[in-house]
Amino acid sequence: LEQIRKPDVELDAMIKQLARDVSERSGKKQMPWKEGIVTGDFYFAGGSSGGAQPVSIPTLTSGGNAEDVMWQEVSRLNTQLAADTYLSEYPNGKYAATARLKLKVIEAEETQKKQDLEKQKWEEAGRSNTIEAYQNYLTKYPNGIYKDVADSTIKQLFASAVTNTGTPNNSESSQSGTVSVNILFLNRTSSKVSLYWVNDGEKLYETKQGNSSYSQPTFNGHKWSVKIGEKVVGSYVATTSPLQTVEVVSEVFGNGPIWSQKDAQKVCNDFASTRNKVWTGGWWTTAESTKSVCELFGLKVANTFNSNANSSSLTLEQQCQNDVQGKVAWDKAGNKTWIDGNLRNLCKGTIDPNATISCFQAQIREHNNWERGIKACRAK
Repeated sequence: LEQIRKPDVELDAMIKQLARDVSERSGKKQMPWKEGIVTGDFYFAGGSSGGAQPVSIPTLTSGGNAEDVMWQEVSRLNTQLAADTYLSEYPNGKYAATARLKLKVIEAEETQKKQDLEKQKWEEAGRSNTIEAYQNYLTKYPNGIYKDVADSTIKQLFASAVTNTGTPNNSESSQSGTVSVNILFLNRTSSKVSLYWVNDGEKLYETKQGNSSYSQPTFNGHKWSVKIGEKVVGSYVATTSPLQTVEVVSEVFGNGPIWSQKDAQKVCNDFASTRNKVWTGGWWTTAESTKSVCELFGLKVANTFNSNANSSSLTLEQQCQNDVQGKVAWDKAGNKTWIDGNLRNLCKGTIDPNATISCFQAQIREHNNWERGIKACRAK
């Protein structure tokens, strides 16, 4: 009772002091034994004002046992940790079904809290209605509920800005290019990327953090490349479309195990070369001794905006040709250099470059005949 009445003494500390007192007073003939579990900080006489809040010790109900005491504590705390602790101790206990139901309720409440926070961030972006605000949302929630809407809105704002301002400023001299255009670069990875103008040597234009966007004015025919560190992820030649979108994306590929960094260099570089992507060193094991994956980076040309409806077909054809030449194999041997006539024939009249390309790749996998593939996939 003397120890119980002391204020600001946590339960474990009180029990240790009690054990010392009993040992000393009994001439070391008695030593108290502690058994049970307590998941929080407990004080019989109140806790420190700056520390854990004082709580009461659950008491054993009439005819109860240790499981009853633990369940009383689970009910009082009402946390995922408490319910998990009970189930680990009593997986088939008399309160097990209720504990699992409690876990589902707690998880649902936590999910709702996260969704509410995300909704608040989304509403903030909507009130600002700027590319930066929507990009801030995507940085916080790269796979969020409103991701697709944010992507679409960014592109719409980008299109509106270019339409309203006309010829872009702060771009390199047109040199061989004659049409002023804009490229919206979207970094969909968590890595820092650098954008270079490579028409005349190599000139660094911008460095962007992960999950960010950047609008670059330029001219048709100008070539731009994207790097992660010292490695070129990919290059893009601007078309005559005034609004073009290029995404930096990362994907994981794997099959068997990777045993070492040296092994990863061969396996991951092989994966990258056959998929027209770049490996920058990232790999990890997903199933021990069974499967490892490599993180590969590449460029993806997204939907192209064009304020001139009459030239949209020409723009999509150019986008298709840009996505095929040097990137899509026309046979199973992996040959990616296309004759111009075949390239134009495949892409002529396309209204969906991605669908045209996917169709052709499926045809090659099926019968490895590029003539049949072009005939089957070109626009009718």
